[in-house]
Amino acid sequence: RFAEVVDPHTALVVSQNVAAAGMAAGPGDILALADEARAGTVVSGSYYAEGDSIHIQTRISDARNDRLMGTVGPIVGHIGARRDLVARLGREVVAALAPLLDQELESFEPAVQPATYEAYEAFGEGLEVYLRDEAAAARHFERAAAADPTFSRATLWAAQSYMVAGWYSGEWSDYAKAESLIAPLVESLGQLSRYERCRLDFVTALGPRGDLSAGYDAARCMAEAAPGSDDARREVALFTWRLNRPGEAIELLRELDPDRGLIKQWGGYWYFLGEAYHMLSDYEGELEVARQGRQRFPGTQETHFVEARALAALGRLDEVTARVAAIRALRPREGWPNVMKDVADELRAHGHREAAHKVLDESIAWYQSRPHDTEESRAALALTLYRAERWGDALRLYEELAEEYPENTTYLAGLGKLAARRGDREEALRISDELRGLSTSSVQSAYVPLRRARIAALLGDRDEAMTLLRLAIDEGATPFSGHGTWLHRDIDFESLREYPPFQEFLRPKG
Repeated sequence: RFAEVVDPHTALVVSQNVAAAGMAAGPGDILALADEARAGTVVSGSYYAEGDSIHIQTRISDARNDRLMGTVGPIVGHIGARRDLVARLGREVVAALAPLLDQELESFEPAVQPATYEAYEAFGEGLEVYLRDEAAAARHFERAAAADPTFSRATLWAAQSYMVAGWYSGEWSDYAKAESLIAPLVESLGQLSRYERCRLDFVTALGPRGDLSAGYDAARCMAEAAPGSDDARREVALFTWRLNRPGEAIELLRELDPDRGLIKQWGGYWYFLGEAYHMLSDYEGELEVARQGRQRFPGTQETHFVEARALAALGRLDEVTARVAAIRALRPREGWPNVMKDVADELRAHGHREAAHKVLDESIAWYQSRPHDTEESRAALALTLYRAERWGDALRLYEELAEEYPENTTYLAGLGKLAARRGDREEALRISDELRGLSTSSVQSAYVPLRRARIAALLGDRDEAMTLLRLAIDEGATPFSGHGTWLHRDIDFESLREYPPFQEFLRPKG
C-alpha cells in the first residue's frame, strides 16, 4: 500500500551478483545490494542462537543517503518455532516501515510507530476518512487502539473524532465517549510526547465546555511540536478564522497545498478559504476561490454554496439561481434544503429579500411533498418556515416538537423567539430564564447563551444580546463556528446590524 517491494527471486539474484563481485560483508554490501536492485530502502540484519533461543536484530537503512532510519528488535523466539518467529519479524518490520515510507500520511500527521501493522493500517484509514466523515474515522481509530493498546496517538484521534461528531450531531453521548477515551491519557501525561500532550489539550478544547483561545493555543503548540504536519497547520488556520482573524487565516490556508496529500481530499479547504474572503467583504476573491473548489469537488454542496454566497453578495441573482439549481440537482443525502436556507439568508443579508423567500418557498414545498415523520425532517421544516417568516406554521410545528422532545431545547428556544417576534415579552423572557437554568451536564447547555442572545435581540435588548453573544463565542459555546459568516446573515440579529457594538464585534481583527 505504501511501497513497492523487491520480490524474493530478484533479491536472491541481486545478493548472488554482489557476492560474485567480491563485496565484503558489512555496511558496504547494503549499498551495493540497494544499487543492484535499484532500491531506496533496505532491510538487513543478523541473527544468532543462544541455547534454545534465536535472537534477531534488524536495521532499516536509507540506501540513497547512507542513513539509518530505524531498527526492529531484538526479537527473541524458541528455536523450535522458527516459522512463528519469522512471521512475527515480518509483521514488526512492516509496522516499522509503514510510517517511514507512507509519505501521504506523514505530511498530514507526524510519523508514528505502533507495535503492529494492523494498528498502523487502521490508523491510516482513520486519517484518510477523517476530513470527510468523523464518525467513521472514530471507528477506525478505535480499531487501531484495540490492535495496540499502547498506541496513544490513535486514542487521541478517536477522541477528537468523537468531539467533532458530537458538535455536528448534538449528541452528548459522542462527547462522553471522547472524554472517556482521553481520561487515561490525562493520568499518564509523562508517557506522551510533547506533540501528543498538545493534541490532548486540543481535543479537550473541542468539547462543549472548551473555548476558542484554548483551542488556538493548543493548535499552535501542535504546529510548533510538529512543523511539518499539515493537520496541525490546518487547525491553526481554522482557529484563527474562528477568532475573527480572516486575513491571517487566508495566509495560513494558502501555505497548505490543496493538491497534495490528504489535504487534497479536503473539500472544506475551499469552504473555509471562501469564508475568510467573505468576512473581509472580498466577494470577488471568494468567487475565484469557490470556482477553483468547484473544479476539484464538483459533486459537493459546499463548493456550490460558497459560489452562491459570493454571487448573492455581488447581486448577481441569475447566477445564484443557477447555483441553487446545481445544488438541488446534487441532493447528497437529500440534505440540499439545509444548504438552501443558508443561501436564502445570504440573499436576505445582502438586500435581496424577495429572492430569499423564493428559495425558501421551494425548500418548504420539497419538505411538504415528502413524508416528514422523523424528528430531523420536522425540525428542518420548522426552521425553514421560521426563516420564511411563516410564523404561525412554524409555531404549530415547534409546539408539537417541544411537547414530543422536551429534552431537545432547540424547540423551546424556537418558541422563545416566536414569542419575542409577536411581542409577548413576558413569555419570551420566561423561556429565556428556563433556558438559562439548564443543567451544565447537558450538551444543550453549551448553546444556551447563543439562543438567549437571539431572544434578547428580538426583544430589542441590544446590550443584553451583545453580552450573551460575546459569552457564546468568546467562551466556547460555539467552538466550531466561532465568528464565521453565519453571524452577519443570522436573521435574528438583524436588529443589531446598525448597532455599533455589534458592528465592532463583526469587524475582522486580523
